[in-house]
Amino acid sequence: MKNKNTVTLLVGISAVGAALWYNKQHQQQAIASTGDNTAMVVGTVSSGRGGSALLMGVRVEISGRSSLTDFNGKFSIPDVEAGDNKVILLSVEGYDTFALTANIVPGINDLGLIELLPMELEPELADLTGTVVDGDTGEAVVGATVTAQDKIAVTDGGGSFTLYGLQATSSELLISVGGFPDYAVDVTLLVGENTIGVVSVFK
Repeated sequence: MKNKNTVTLLVGISAVGAALWYNKQHQQQAIASTGDNTAMVVGTVSSGRGGSALLMGVRVEISGRSSLTDFNGKFSIPDVEAGDNKVILLSVEGYDTFALTANIVPGINDLGLIELLPMELEPELADLTGTVVDGDTGEAVVGATVTAQDKIAVTDGGGSFTLYGLQATSSELLISVGGFPDYAVDVTLLVGENTIGVVSVFK
């Protein structure tokens, strides 16, 4: 036969357990009803293909909140409102601005490694001017075709020509005109304006 005190104690323990369970369920329902919809967005940003260099100072923006990547290329943006198709913008000098979309859920969202591509710089070009003359008479050669790389110019009434938009490198200059053998000369072009001076061709 159970002791009356034992029965009372068991009933008391059951009542406490039920009360704790009820409180836990009530708290969970309260949290659900408040709808805490905030998230943290994290990730890492690197340069080029393959993530060979981590980028510091990249501005990462989402839903009006932003952060800069640290020296390890990492960023963390707290208190972001969760939702589908959120747009994330990444920008830093010297790289193309990059945009991606992601479904953001409450809690931590790791976007992983994001790679930015460097901007394509305009090539530094060279121009070349010169004058073509008859080596025997010293007179200007008019209408000579002057070619270098894929550029072509024709000498004017004073025998002068200008080739624009050449690559700044070593190149062969070819001069062709009726009554003269073709003439070729190697030139080294620097960025900007270059002159070859007077070029004499002989019959």
